[in-house]
Amino acid sequence: MREKYKGIEVNNLSLALNNKLIIENSSFAVESGGLCVLLGANGAGKTSLLKALAGFLQPAKGDIRLWGKNITSLTRKNLAQIVSYVPQNHQLVYDCSVLDFVVTGRTPYLSVFSTPKRQDKILAFQALEILGIEKLAERSYLKLSGGERQMVLLARSLTQETKIMLLDEPTTFLDYSNQHLLMETLQTLLRRKKITVLVTLHDPNLALEYADQIIVIGENQILADLNKKEESFIIKIEEVMQRLYGAEVRIKKYDDRLLVLREREQENIMSRVV
Repeated sequence: MREKYKGIEVNNLSLALNNKLIIENSSFAVESGGLCVLLGANGAGKTSLLKALAGFLQPAKGDIRLWGKNITSLTRKNLAQIVSYVPQNHQLVYDCSVLDFVVTGRTPYLSVFSTPKRQDKILAFQALEILGIEKLAERSYLKLSGGERQMVLLARSLTQETKIMLLDEPTTFLDYSNQHLLMETLQTLLRRKKITVLVTLHDPNLALEYADQIIVIGENQILADLNKKEESFIIKIEEVMQRLYGAEVRIKKYDDRLLVLREREQENIMSRVV
């Protein structure tokens, strides 16, 4: 019987930037086929953690395993076939069509001197269709808005066909409707393709609505690692939200949805209900 590996395993990890320790002796795991949201204040180390998982940042200590394989044992090409990374910001130094840019997601599967084939372009266009942005296929990548560019980056990640997707603040440039569309799409993808998704967000309410697992980092460590199926989830997430955002924060349930609210927001909602 084949062993079932966790999607992501991090053991006693320490990360440093410019000789400053940002994460120390931290461990966590993300189940394969799960959507995990990483929360934390600006500067807490969320982006650095994603870069370490993608192989772009060397840990000061500890080890990382992706689908059972130690990241240090993988070549750059092997790693790119396992994990894809969607940055918060991305700038091209040359112009190309959106479709040609998305096709670059197939690079890990090409030999040094080969070029994308018809099937690679079909996969790229299908990724655009999944996200509902196929109309952008012939547009200039450099002329896209911030929100359009974020969706195109996600399309390239889909085209890469990896078992793990890492997304750094993918909702930053999206309006309310498209934020939820993106998160719903991620939920659909991970269940259909059995992939593992780790995404950093600023909005704790998006995390509460869509995540299977929520990891909170701060003070150079993992402050909480919670599964929404835990019986004491609401109590624990409220405690850590208060630690992050202040004692007046509460977790309330409205229409079967959990919301992170400050006291004044709770009063406004209750007055509208009454």
